[in-house]
Amino acid sequence: MTASRRPRPFSSRSFVQILLVTLVLRLPAPTDACDEIPRYVSMKPKGNPEAPVSAGFTAEYECRPGYRLIVPLVRPTSTVCQADGTWAPPLQDICTRKSCPHPGDPLNGRVEGSTRFGSQMNYFCNEGYDLVGNSVLRCELSGNEVTWSGDPPQCNKILCKPPPQIQNGEFTNSHKDTFEYSEVVTYKCKPSGGSDPYSLVGNSTLRCSGRDEWSSDPPECKVTYLEQKFCIVNSLEILWDGVRNHHIVKRFCVDSLNKYQMENSPVATRIHLNIYNEIVTYSCKPSVDQMNIHWLERAGSFVLGLIDGTLNLLSVKVKSQ
Repeated sequence: MTASRRPRPFSSRSFVQILLVTLVLRLPAPTDACDEIPRYVSMKPKGNPEAPVSAGFTAEYECRPGYRLIVPLVRPTSTVCQADGTWAPPLQDICTRKSCPHPGDPLNGRVEGSTRFGSQMNYFCNEGYDLVGNSVLRCELSGNEVTWSGDPPQCNKILCKPPPQIQNGEFTNSHKDTFEYSEVVTYKCKPSGGSDPYSLVGNSTLRCSGRDEWSSDPPECKVTYLEQKFCIVNSLEILWDGVRNHHIVKRFCVDSLNKYQMENSPVATRIHLNIYNEIVTYSCKPSVDQMNIHWLERAGSFVLGLIDGTLNLLSVKVKSQ
């Protein structure tokens, strides 16, 4: 007869093993606590980690291209993902923008703007100078460094080619090949070789106002005279002499036995009569004490004259040949 087998006693070692297994089973499984990794303008996480990340993950940051560390560095450069999905400690930017070297003012000009990465410098030239090149340069990224987007421009002196020659006329300094900015030339008419002189029609002076640009078209030299349409007693015929830039009283109308006649008068001049509505006084022969001429408009209009206290009207027009 076989003896019965007695049960083995429960050991303390087995109890500890069971307890450890139970505790392990009851521990929470690790989860992805942080769905996003903080992003900053001036810095990025090293290694370019991808979210989501687990609690306890540490993100170490470095400067982005075009930026440098702020010195002295007093802010943390890393942060840790917490179980509640937050990051601690919260970070602030530890980097600042790099700067391109200051280009300095161009000769005969100036530069305005900022040298920092992403900024631009604007170039300007002094009056009388033209900007040659790009007027704007930007501080851009080149590899890990920053540099300007191009070479700085230059300010070159504005010059003009000689203005046009005119028929029967000439201008000052016509021997020169170039004229500087704001330099002025003056036109005048040559002698006509006849009884009627050439008159300058247009602006007598031209100014170099831009590169190969003059302030106006050149004038013309023409034989210009006034034609009297009808004669009124004690009225005047006026000749504008553009060569000397003044007006001349050429003839006046007199009453001789109730017949209108034109008689010559001595030349009486008034310099610089070129303004509309200007009242000018002419001095003449003793027979006519004074004549006040009121220009209503330029040639082709009416002239209002006062001679010996009598109000008269003379219609005139300009002819050119």
